[in-house]
Amino acid sequence: MAKVELGVDIAERPKPVKKLISLLFALCTLMPAACGTDLFTPAASPVRETGVNGETLLLDDLEAVARDPDLTEDDKRARFREMGVEDEDLIDALLEL
Repeated sequence: MAKVELGVDIAERPKPVKKLISLLFALCTLMPAACGTDLFTPAASPVRETGVNGETLLLDDLEAVARDPDLTEDDKRARFREMGVEDEDLIDALLEL
């Protein structure tokens, strides 16, 4: 069998080329480990809505007020304001729940 020479052996290459090849090899081996992970993204924080009084608004609490049959629309609006919701458009949307 004949031996085929593919070019210059890596040991005979100049130092900068060897360093570049080593760096590319290291990056190629590490890249699959980082793909699909959130290693390079900031940690996501949960979105929490707070009222003007600083308390966290829970949808369950807002929905309970919106669906309370014993309250009139004005009473519901007043409760929403007490809970810290001041935006009238948001209050209108909550009344549609």
